[in-house]
Amino acid sequence: MVVHDRSSNPRHRLSQRVMYALLDTREIDEIFAHHPMWSSHRWAPVRFKRADYIGDPKIPIDQTVRDLVGERTGTRPSGPVTMLTSLRVWGWSFNPITCYYCLSDEDGSVENLIMDVTNTPWGEHHAYVVGPPGEHHFDKTFHVSPFMPMDMTYTVRFSAPGERLSLSFDVEKGGSTRLRASMALSRRPIDSWSMFKMATRPWLGSMGFTAAIYCNALVLTLRGARYYPHPEKATSR
Repeated sequence: MVVHDRSSNPRHRLSQRVMYALLDTREIDEIFAHHPMWSSHRWAPVRFKRADYIGDPKIPIDQTVRDLVGERTGTRPSGPVTMLTSLRVWGWSFNPITCYYCLSDEDGSVENLIMDVTNTPWGEHHAYVVGPPGEHHFDKTFHVSPFMPMDMTYTVRFSAPGERLSLSFDVEKGGSTRLRASMALSRRPIDSWSMFKMATRPWLGSMGFTAAIYCNALVLTLRGARYYPHPEKATSR
């Protein structure tokens, strides 16, 4: 379940059932070869398309993630990397956030998390890199919602991937939380049934989430929410 709880004027709440995939970045081709409706190399009802994700599409996502963490932290991950993502379904991709969990080689604990945020409708990417699970504070440096200004801060809390997984963003200004975006997921195995279900229930994936986000934007507009244009786009006109 994904929830957006807006506490600033106008108050509004969005909740949407979702289905995400948790993948080992070194095993993507192998996983996607297990079902005829999934593919990482050609069009399929469920597809992993490298160009949908951060970095140069010619470079494997596993290498891109390790290089990025090495650049940001000074230590390149050597353990497994798992990615949490909303996959491209029936040719449609809508992925507001993809999380990359960099795990310890020794005990499997999370050492770093990359949060690759994509804004709508501009389709730009920005990666925030934080440390182990807990609470992290940093400034907003990337325009995401046209209903939120740039001069805000984030408080992020997340858990390690397990039987349950959680992630929350508190969007704050002046000491108060203006929006909380949260995700709470329960783990299921990637097997023939779950792979079939993801291919045949697009309303739990990118398509359903897209419809929910745009309906939410329409509601906020009709209720008089202030619009904030993309700062770079606005200055370039």
